[in-house]
Amino acid sequence: MPPSSPSSDSSSPPPPPPLPPGIVLSFHPKQHAHLTPYLAALHASCITHDRTMATFLPPLSHEKLLTWWKERIAEVNDGKRRIWMLASEVDASGAARGTGIMGVVMLVTAYSETGAFRGYVEKLLVHRNFRGRGGARALMAALEAEALSLGRSMLLLHAESDSPAETVCKKLGFVESGRVPAYGMSPTGELRDATFLYKQLGGMRSPRLPTSTCMVLFLCLAWAHSVAAGLYPGVTPDNHTCESVDPVLSCSCRATPEKVDDTCCTETYGGLLVATQLWSTFTGLETEGQVYPKDSWSIHGLWPGSYTQYCDLSRQYDPRPSPNTTNGNPDGIPVPPYTGEPIDGWFAPHGKLALLAYMNRYWVSQHDPNWVFWAHEFSKHATCFSTFQTECFGPLPPPHTDLFDFFETVIRWHKKLPTYTWLLDAGIAPSNTTTYTYADIQAALTDALGGRLGGHSTSVFVGCGGPRFNETRRGRGSPDGGRTELNEIWYYYHAWGRPQRGEARMVDAGRAGGRVTTCARVEGAVRYYERSVGSEK
Repeated sequence: MPPSSPSSDSSSPPPPPPLPPGIVLSFHPKQHAHLTPYLAALHASCITHDRTMATFLPPLSHEKLLTWWKERIAEVNDGKRRIWMLASEVDASGAARGTGIMGVVMLVTAYSETGAFRGYVEKLLVHRNFRGRGGARALMAALEAEALSLGRSMLLLHAESDSPAETVCKKLGFVESGRVPAYGMSPTGELRDATFLYKQLGGMRSPRLPTSTCMVLFLCLAWAHSVAAGLYPGVTPDNHTCESVDPVLSCSCRATPEKVDDTCCTETYGGLLVATQLWSTFTGLETEGQVYPKDSWSIHGLWPGSYTQYCDLSRQYDPRPSPNTTNGNPDGIPVPPYTGEPIDGWFAPHGKLALLAYMNRYWVSQHDPNWVFWAHEFSKHATCFSTFQTECFGPLPPPHTDLFDFFETVIRWHKKLPTYTWLLDAGIAPSNTTTYTYADIQAALTDALGGRLGGHSTSVFVGCGGPRFNETRRGRGSPDGGRTELNEIWYYYHAWGRPQRGEARMVDAGRAGGRVTTCARVEGAVRYYERSVGSEK
């Protein structure tokens, strides 16, 4: 064994092994059609975050991108196009999960007899978290092998001049053949120069490509932090320290992506926040120890008031999405059910056991394990805040930082709103015999909030379920069709800066949400039932 070099430090640990580039899979429409929304999400991320020449201009939409990808996949069936995906992992059967799609590339074959030796490279996309691992090289290796098998001796593509995409192409062996000024348009409407490149395969000599040849191509290397955050245009990638940015009130004229310093520091997607709480009388899982907190309402969630939903399918952890499309309509992008491991197993490895304990006590689900409820709230709502986009947590955040940050923020808002105590102070307590009047419930909460707001009176939304009043024996024949069992309270806000700060301006529920209650308004029509025996502790 040779002696160590005198300059070496024998106590230094060996360098970590290189991270694997991922697994390249050939896209087959019948087998992989369910992954189409994830490919569209990756494309959206490229357009918004890389900000190079783009296929589309903002505003982007799920429908626009999904339609575009469906058209390309149809060409796979026709034999005109081939697609490869880069997966972070596959299951025992070799199948990839949508959330594991980290890259994609396409090969388009020429449609003319005289161009049968050429192939066109489109949409080389690599998730930011996978850069530096050789993912782009692995995708291109699969594409080049297939191109050679098809008799293609030359590959062509173009990229925005002087962009990271051009640099990567040249590292992959592509040679510049010329530049075209003002060839393409960026998402912000600026004209950009394009560099056209080619690569000869297998040592085969191909006819020289004239620089005037027109090629409808596009390459975009997505150095984005998130696969689908780009479904909202205007996310800033600057990652400013929010403490150095003056807080801007959401929903104000200044709270737009074009005017704020950083969309991670000001809520710009909707701006109206809704902190929601639930009152239920049983969980259905009492025998498993899942019960409600005594003397407290439980957490429902924190919603963006624009009521957008499932905005980032790469962060879709909801086993039963509701609704099951991104816009709630049959023509929306399908939201695939999550089939992975329970997310409550993610807390301990990241030192979040105290957070997990609090959530198990105060954020309690009915009929499902608690984690299912948490996953639903995160995937449906958190992904639709600008301040919870993965871009906001730095270039290399620990896994699930965005998820934990959202959960901690929801708890921060819940602690500010002791609904149970405010009602109890007004003589309104859970009872199986006493009935209450909606106006008294609203007044109790309005007065409590007014005390905190310097006397400013602001209504909240008081939600009721159960039978309608005019369906009950007492209310038969009444025009009041409001519900009769108190079960939910919504508090509306505009946030100062990030919602994570917990600083906000209260907004009247009637003005913000268009209604203040679903409860019957007749005196004594509302029940505030006690929880079942054994359903709280």
